[in-house]
Amino acid sequence: MKKVLRIAALTGLVVASGVAQAQAAAVDYYDNLIRVVYNTDQKEIVSNLGAINTLPMDTQLGVGQIDLAGWNAGTTYADLTVGYFGFKATKTGIFTTDYDYYMTSSRNDLTLADINTSYTASFATAFTSVASLMNGAVTEIDPADSNSYTNVYNVSGLNFGGYAGLLRDGSGEANLADLATGGVTELFLYHIDKTSGVVSLENLDTMIITGADYTETTAPSAVPVPGAVWLLGAGLMSIAGLKRKNENA
Repeated sequence: MKKVLRIAALTGLVVASGVAQAQAAAVDYYDNLIRVVYNTDQKEIVSNLGAINTLPMDTQLGVGQIDLAGWNAGTTYADLTVGYFGFKATKTGIFTTDYDYYMTSSRNDLTLADINTSYTASFATAFTSVASLMNGAVTEIDPADSNSYTNVYNVSGLNFGGYAGLLRDGSGEANLADLATGGVTELFLYHIDKTSGVVSLENLDTMIITGADYTETTAPSAVPVPGAVWLLGAGLMSIAGLKRKNENA
């Protein structure tokens, strides 16, 4: 009986040690913006983009290009998905009272009603799991790993892009198909604050633009109108002017 109890105790210590190591790894990435580009049948490329509070605006972030050569033969941008997320827990004394959750959405009009506040703990646990696999600025992860983004954030039975159920409509990710024609994807960054059990939502007024060879942050109001649109508008105005001139002739 003593031997059994001793084995059980040792097993408990090993599990506790593993949890502690995972939590320590998560702290290394606290308050950082994490990008994941993935295909559930191939791999996940997880990148640390740096501290969210000091992200430069209108600047391309130092993260590698999305190179199709690194994926299976025949893979196209339409086979890949991108999402952004982050987390931080702050202790007051011996108690953890303040939590910060960061995530993107394709919508720029989220309200607190779009947030399933009962899943905040699930989000935090998922972040710890992914962080336990990260090593440096860029990490390649097997989607089959039990701690992968695929397995902990895209929880079975919940929307993909829902960040472990926190975002009700699953709008947190974007497909990269537009990159094939020189286009980009646009996602909006949100902050969810949980202090002493009270949850609030903040739109950080930050758009994250993902291109084939860059990731950039900018204010949504600062997104320039493509030159081709201006040319089209000018052309239509010219045609309208000629039509009025001919009608008056």
